[in-house]
Amino acid sequence: VDNYFSIFKLWIPAVFASGAFVGSMYYSYYCESIRFEPNENNDLPSISLGPWRQASVDVENGMATASDSCMRFEFSDDAIDATWTTARAFSLITAIIGAYLAFDLWMIHCAGIISDFRWKLVAFLASICLTISQGLTFLLFHSNACDSDVVLQILKTEGLETSNIRSLYQSECSWDNGSTANVIGIVLWFCTGMVMLIIGPPRLPEHEPTRRAMEQAAADRGENETVASDPDIVVEA
Repeated sequence: VDNYFSIFKLWIPAVFASGAFVGSMYYSYYCESIRFEPNENNDLPSISLGPWRQASVDVENGMATASDSCMRFEFSDDAIDATWTTARAFSLITAIIGAYLAFDLWMIHCAGIISDFRWKLVAFLASICLTISQGLTFLLFHSNACDSDVVLQILKTEGLETSNIRSLYQSECSWDNGSTANVIGIVLWFCTGMVMLIIGPPRLPEHEPTRRAMEQAAADRGENETVASDPDIVVEA
């Protein structure tokens, strides 16, 4: 029973990390991070976008419609300010480190053994680095992406021409589904690290000889380094 419980504990951080990665990527690389709602008494659709992509908008016979598909931004890069770029940068950092961390935790199921140092390192990356990094992607709400001028550029790019286009939408963006997923992802990154620190590295009985050998080798290396660095010891040729 204890062996099965030890195996089950290995799944918890991996599942949490996978959920955190999916939530973070949905916010960062889909097109539902923020949303612009139209003002009342008009038939315009809500327009959603993320750090990298926007929802597709079609204009036909003077009517705009939005679809569930995403596309790259078609407006000028000059609209992307430094805060927007910073949010993008942190989304890349989370994607790279998060993918490595989630993959590493699942690979433990194959190896069944991991050193204490590496286990604590992964826990630190999840609970501190990834939590902060993904949290900073919310800077998107403080960038030009959350200004109604973005909607103006999107609609003009798609061919909608109207003299009062600026008055058709809310002046600032609102929360969208991707932001909810991002909060869940951030919480799961933190929980991944905390759970890892609480349960500790796996201790499966069949891997105990290998683990003890690894710890002994690490202890021997530390002892040798201490002896070699002792100025009172004279090594004769």
